[in-house]
Amino acid sequence: MTTHQTTTTQTQTATAPQSAVNSTTAVPTKTVKVMALVIAILCAVIAGVTAYTLIRHAGGIAAVGLGSAGAAFIAMATLVMKIEEKLGLL
Repeated sequence: MTTHQTTTTQTQTATAPQSAVNSTTAVPTKTVKVMALVIAILCAVIAGVTAYTLIRHAGGIAAVGLGSAGAAFIAMATLVMKIEEKLGLL
């Protein structure tokens, strides 16, 4: 009598690294959303500082500079967040 030895082979599938966006549903991960918001805030801060510096350099008083900086901050944050929303990052 001959006995056959059967060997079990386990197939291992290689898992790809997680992408930033789920390919099946195209929904950004929480990390991508947080990074998008941080980028929007940083762009807004740069716009605010630039506006303040330009107003003060042009001879405006501090109150006018702060008002311009606040308006530039709000405008840039809104613009960047709208663009990110259209790109599907938020």
